[in-house]
Amino acid sequence: MEAVYAAGQGVSYDRAEKERREKDQRTAVIIYLNDLDFSGTYVERLLSEWRAQPPAVWDESELPRVTEELELFGDLALKFRLKCKAGLDALFANVLRPRVRQLLDEVYKDVRYVLDEDSFADAEERDVVRRRFVRLFTSLTEEYKAYLSDSNFQSLFALLLESLVRPWEKLAMGLQYTDFGAVRFERDIKNIVNFLNNQTSFGLNVVREKMVRLNQIALVLNFDEDELADIDNVGVPWRLSSNEIQQVLELRV
Repeated sequence: MEAVYAAGQGVSYDRAEKERREKDQRTAVIIYLNDLDFSGTYVERLLSEWRAQPPAVWDESELPRVTEELELFGDLALKFRLKCKAGLDALFANVLRPRVRQLLDEVYKDVRYVLDEDSFADAEERDVVRRRFVRLFTSLTEEYKAYLSDSNFQSLFALLLESLVRPWEKLAMGLQYTDFGAVRFERDIKNIVNFLNNQTSFGLNVVREKMVRLNQIALVLNFDEDELADIDNVGVPWRLSSNEIQQVLELRV
């Protein structure tokens, strides 16, 4: 893996050649990771089938020794899984992580949540946060979604969300919100969560878990006075601390 990422470093290419080499690099990594995933799955299935019903080609007296030898394949499956995880981590660190912050900066580059009724209506019509996020996230992930195995894409998807949410929370905590702006922010988050949920067959629980703090920031921004007075009894398992809730409330103007 290190050799793949190191290839071509320190060498200047024109844009077309650089893009071709980067695509070849990504393809090599995807093939390698899928081979590891499929190999691990095959070995695990082989062991599972053997344990359920040992083939009749061995005598009863031979089964303990054969079983002992085959169980060693369990270590091999684990090695495949560990190498696959390390490869996914390297792929994320070298290729995707540097683009995560750029994604958020581009999505929110001119977005404000200090809105009155007219600017709220304009923001509703333009729906710029969702549109930008969908375009940029799709560009970032579509190749991996198309060619990585389901298991590998699930792991990469989780890494990507984990890397997104912390700077996203920080960005949200650096803005100001009117009542109309708080409603718009909540809708932006909801729309993006819905989009992310639809990206994978396994996304719902992963997205809900990773986005819970952002959802709670949006929730607090939209609390009315009665809800604020009884905030400990609103039935929410808070992932924001009391200090963080107070900081969110101070963002309202």
